[in-house]
Amino acid sequence: MAPAWESVSTMAFENSSALGSDLLATTVFRSVVVTALEAFALDRAFRSHSLAARTPAQHLLAARLDAAHGELVQTDLEGGASVAEIAARWGFAERSLTRTHVEVYGVRPQDLLGR
Repeated sequence: MAPAWESVSTMAFENSSALGSDLLATTVFRSVVVTALEAFALDRAFRSHSLAARTPAQHLLAARLDAAHGELVQTDLEGGASVAEIAARWGFAERSLTRTHVEVYGVRPQDLLGR
């Protein structure tokens, strides 16, 4: 019998279109209980199949940040969502979104609203 990480990662990569989203694929990974050794192997397998050589957690963070960034740019200044609302919608605290957004994009989310 194959280790859990191998069967889940194989299923996720071979059927990524069937899973429908990166968030769902990451959720599948998180739902599998693995030992520390299997977790290391899972990270290594995920990195080897990831174009950006990311761990599952790094990939999920990047996907959430990209989605939040897109929403920030598309938000209408008048009557649109606040940075706090957008942050919460994508699983960030406002301060965490601001810090991470500045690290990746070089600009505060507050400065992008409605651009």
